[in-house]
Amino acid sequence: MKNKKTQKILCAILIAVFAVGMFLTGYSASKLAFEKHIKRTFVHDYAVVSHLEENSAGGDDYIISFNVEGNRYEKVYGNADSKTYIGETLDLYYEQGNPENYYIFSGNLNKWLLAEGIILALAALIILAVILIPVIVKHKLIRGNKWAMCKVIKLKKDGKRTVRICCDSSKFKSRKGKPFVSASVKKSALPGNIKESSLTVYYSEKNPNIYFVDTDKLS
Repeated sequence: MKNKKTQKILCAILIAVFAVGMFLTGYSASKLAFEKHIKRTFVHDYAVVSHLEENSAGGDDYIISFNVEGNRYEKVYGNADSKTYIGETLDLYYEQGNPENYYIFSGNLNKWLLAEGIILALAALIILAVILIPVIVKHKLIRGNKWAMCKVIKLKKDGKRTVRICCDSSKFKSRKGKPFVSASVKKSALPGNIKESSLTVYYSEKNPNIYFVDTDKLS
């Protein structure tokens, strides 16, 4: 990407997306681990959505009821939603000897959040790699200070408004006649005599197939 400001903004957005994805992954994974622990250590039973009761705000709360060792318990159902109905049977997990401590796990929200978190984090990481790896390679090659002035031999169409500049690589046998090709460059950024020009190509001394055609001065 030629616009450094745009690149920085995009990287910042992707890092933020990656952070959100990692947060969702960690949060949902911890919730699922807790749910698994409760299901393994608490007593499994069933509760029924028995009736509605008016609350202090003037609205209605769904009430669940369940029986443990002959004792009836009635509690406000905090996970009620638009699909909740009177007579609905729910899986309930309560602590042995303390039925007041119970949990009802409804839906697959945490599984969905886990999947979404992983997808977001991976997508952001992949896009960041696509953007940052060429930048890292570029700076490493420039620091290596191995470069050659290579004559422009042709312009390769890359899009409606962009081209790639092909430079002569005949000095390098390992290139086997393949030209050095630049990243996309806007046609409007090219000087009129570009085909008579030479560009600096930074390359790896060990492997000239790893290179960077310096077009920064054109934009």
